[in-house]
Amino acid sequence: SEGDDDDDPYVVLLQNFLSSDEADTLKSLPRSGWKLELDADTHRTVAKCPINKPCSQNEIYIKIMDRISSLIDVKESYLEPIELIQFLPGAREFNSKPEHNFEVNSLWKPAGPRVLSLFIFLSGVKDDYDNDEGGGLGFPYLDWLSIKPNKGMAVLWPNAKNDDLWTMDPRMKFEYFDGGGREMHFGAMSHVRLYNYTDSHLR
Repeated sequence: SEGDDDDDPYVVLLQNFLSSDEADTLKSLPRSGWKLELDADTHRTVAKCPINKPCSQNEIYIKIMDRISSLIDVKESYLEPIELIQFLPGAREFNSKPEHNFEVNSLWKPAGPRVLSLFIFLSGVKDDYDNDEGGGLGFPYLDWLSIKPNKGMAVLWPNAKNDDLWTMDPRMKFEYFDGGGREMHFGAMSHVRLYNYTDSHLR
């Protein structure tokens, strides 16, 4: 991170984690099998791919999940299914506030807490923005670290403290920034659980 403290958590940027074609394929998958939810407060939709549904059997989806698993060096069963986030035009008019992916109620669940999160930009400035202002992710407690969107780029960060994976790291709150354009833009999110997510979910 860009903070002054040597103990600041890391934020890893992975350029070209997905190809442009892979990003476009992932954006098109919600048309079959995904569970769509509208978040009226943030003016965005979230599409979740349930385990064992048709979207999870797509060749590109499987390839991306395997790539995430290899990157983090965990079994794929420790990953939550990918969520596709669709930011609707005019989102700037809605209040943006810091979010955190650590869920306290997951501490009592068999899979444990979300220890890592991976966000993938499926759109970039050149694709969906009128200009180079705005868009991307921001980490206000890491010296206002701001990450502009680049199609196919992935951002990896921890949600829990390094010395205690059962405790949320409050410094890892983040914000989505609207690009100010008239078009929709997209991202994908996956989370790594402390224990096997797939088995506990199916049980």
